[in-house]
Amino acid sequence: MLLDKSQLIEYISKEESYPCGGVMSQFYTNVLQYGNKLLVRETKQGRKMQRRVPFKPTLFVKSQKETKYKSIFGEHLEPVEFQDINDAKQFVNNYTEVENFSVFGNTNYAYQYITENYWNEVDYDLAHMTILTLDIETSSENGFPNSQNPLEEILLITFQDNITKKITTFGTRPFDTDNIQHITHKDNFEYVECANEVELLKQCLKFWKIANPDIITGWNIETFDMPYLVNRIRRVLSEEWANELSPWGIVKDKTIFGANGREEFVVDILGVSNLDYLNLYKKFTYTKHESYKLDFIASYVLEKQKLENPYDTFKEFYTKDWQMFVEYNVIDVELVDQLEDRMKLIELIITMAYDAKCNFSDIFSAVRTWDCILYNHLWQQNIVVQQKESHEGRKIEGAYVKEPIPKKYDWVVSFDAASLYPSIIMSYNMSPETLVSSLVMDTTPDMLLKGNVDYAADLQKKNVAMAANGHCFTTTRQGFFPEIVEKIYNERVIYKKKMIEAKKAYEKTKDPLQQKLISKYNNIQLARKIQLNSLYGAWANKYFRFYDDKIAEGITLTGQYIIRYVGHAIDAYLNRICKTTGVEYTFYSDTDSCYVTLDALVQKYWANNDKERVVDIIDKFCKEKMSGILQQACEEIMRQTHGFKNHLEFKREVIADHGLWVAKKMYALNVYDSEGVRYKTPELKVLGLQLVRSSTPSSIKQYLRDAVKIALTGTQTEVHAFIANVEEKFFQMSVEEIAFPRSANNLAKYSSPNTIYLQGKSTPIQVRASLLHNHHLKEKNLEKKYERIKEGDKIKFVYLQKPNSIGENCIGFIGKLPKELDLHKVIDYNTMFEKSFLLPMQEMLVYLGWTTKAVATFEGFF
Repeated sequence: MLLDKSQLIEYISKEESYPCGGVMSQFYTNVLQYGNKLLVRETKQGRKMQRRVPFKPTLFVKSQKETKYKSIFGEHLEPVEFQDINDAKQFVNNYTEVENFSVFGNTNYAYQYITENYWNEVDYDLAHMTILTLDIETSSENGFPNSQNPLEEILLITFQDNITKKITTFGTRPFDTDNIQHITHKDNFEYVECANEVELLKQCLKFWKIANPDIITGWNIETFDMPYLVNRIRRVLSEEWANELSPWGIVKDKTIFGANGREEFVVDILGVSNLDYLNLYKKFTYTKHESYKLDFIASYVLEKQKLENPYDTFKEFYTKDWQMFVEYNVIDVELVDQLEDRMKLIELIITMAYDAKCNFSDIFSAVRTWDCILYNHLWQQNIVVQQKESHEGRKIEGAYVKEPIPKKYDWVVSFDAASLYPSIIMSYNMSPETLVSSLVMDTTPDMLLKGNVDYAADLQKKNVAMAANGHCFTTTRQGFFPEIVEKIYNERVIYKKKMIEAKKAYEKTKDPLQQKLISKYNNIQLARKIQLNSLYGAWANKYFRFYDDKIAEGITLTGQYIIRYVGHAIDAYLNRICKTTGVEYTFYSDTDSCYVTLDALVQKYWANNDKERVVDIIDKFCKEKMSGILQQACEEIMRQTHGFKNHLEFKREVIADHGLWVAKKMYALNVYDSEGVRYKTPELKVLGLQLVRSSTPSSIKQYLRDAVKIALTGTQTEVHAFIANVEEKFFQMSVEEIAFPRSANNLAKYSSPNTIYLQGKSTPIQVRASLLHNHHLKEKNLEKKYERIKEGDKIKFVYLQKPNSIGENCIGFIGKLPKELDLHKVIDYNTMFEKSFLLPMQEMLVYLGWTTKAVATFEGFF
């Protein structure tokens, strides 16, 4: 029987029960332009509202008389008001090609509305938003489901409310709610049994309409769950029923390009923000993984996993064990909800969107986000933005990286520039309206470092600051870019301090609450860092309203100059106190970091102390001595280039007793202290080495980390014993555990109808393994049981011993290697161990003069 409104109305009763002190908040959740009107969803006094707004835009043109409004270059502007959006669009089109006639103002009229109606900080309340996590399960009668051609029946749909944690599952078969085994929130769980799929879809649409979500999330829902659900509703019910998912009755199809370049079919449910948690995780965690399947990420972040399908096929699962199948579906939803509870990524997106005054989905684009931030910042000062112009764009010279001598370094300390690029923008007053286009000095980072020319007096006379590419910026007034950067920078400092305090508290107490605070504060400060650092990228992006390659390259070249100058200053100081000449104590630099070995200092003055005491001494030395040297260096840089306001600051990051450098951007450190957080047990910091690469099997990574730790702190004999122990365990692992993770790209390029893959070309092994997998699935009629590998898929592959049943030395797969291929007994464990463990270890040990195994010598016989 269909649920009636009285049965479902309990779901939204929460809207009236949230505690709110004082005046209730007012905020928008979605504003879109559609045709000649704006579609506005807002919450006022705790009540959701939606309106089709007949908006009257305002644009601006230059004026000969003094007015209230100005351009960023100080030109007077007068407003031109329009009757509707179409009128404004026609005006812009009419004057686009007219010479010497510029139109000013934001032609994204949804943003105009937000700015006009939310002048001050947006007073939002998460408790009055509806955020639903969802997951669907389908049958597999015809193979794996295709969202564009949804032939498979939808069997289950589960929703979980982010605030109340209420779970509602719609299914087409009976489920025993008194026999729940795995669902976490089983006391807050409701199962709605439906007679068939038609009833299930209608019930879900009723639920959706009453819940009225502002945001939907889930794992990979953008490219699978939502397009499949929409297209299945269209197929089983009608287009009109599918449109009911939108509060405006509008659901549009569109094609996007995924990160792998593959075209993806998605749906746009107007008025509802789709914040796919898979996309959020990839965008905002900056951690590469071998797999982005929910099971892998949940295990990595939460140390929890999906329920296993205990059967050979998915069809057997839902036909033989519906009870467990329902829980399988519900657990997927709970895992995503628990990821949000831990990581707060949706909360982060919402915060960033209201900071910028844009829609939630705009945060995925740095250009759109910064366009809104700058538009609103200027508008508050009656400054009107210019229209976007077309630019060719060019490659910008990047950051400086000093090539290290590969070897082991002792007592390593690193010094990091605090937000280097944003600091450069503030220090040199870099902004479109402060750039003195008529003045370009003849200089480069190399010329500045040589010090043959002193520019300071000339720059001071001209009242300009000079970037390392010679472009100059006025120092008579602060630019609007440095102004907004300074505001965001100060906010980041606040939250980073809170994060560090939470880290210190956690190290002392191990309180799980502190872990949540660490995650929360880290996300907020990271968001500010992303905003700050992405401004450089926006400036270098030809689609940015304020694109300027001169400023963008001025930032990177000035960064090169600063990091090299600071390195020279450190070397000069340490040579002086160690009584050495020409020693490069700063052995490695990368963008905004200098790595220094203080081993000579330790051996000369502090060798008789234990390690804990040496760490304390180095910490004090950095605070009392090195910080002063770094400060002096920054002040001298500012003097030479006549900086506007010195924001350059270097801080000590890590203290490590040992470090091993293999090449630039490839090293390992045994860290005792990081930014003042002292570790009871030293932590391993690794960059670029095999053990942190997404191409390394996850089962091997921890062994590699442990081996590197032993290599840094132990003996060669200990390393040999550890490797032998790992080898023994490796041969007991499953195929899936030892397989190499890769991405399957360019399948069509290398495929051949006659020979499976191109024989005359060097087909990448992961592509060859993928094509072989697909071929043999088809040959053995297994395509309904096992998923074919598609372009861009994350796969695994293993090497095979020959001879074998397929006559090849490799095979790929998704999830599990099909047992029907009869290849499990010919997995080449020796090659797998060598390539996944021994070679990465040799890559590091060679610089210690060590081997991966004990080597017999002639002298050993005597």
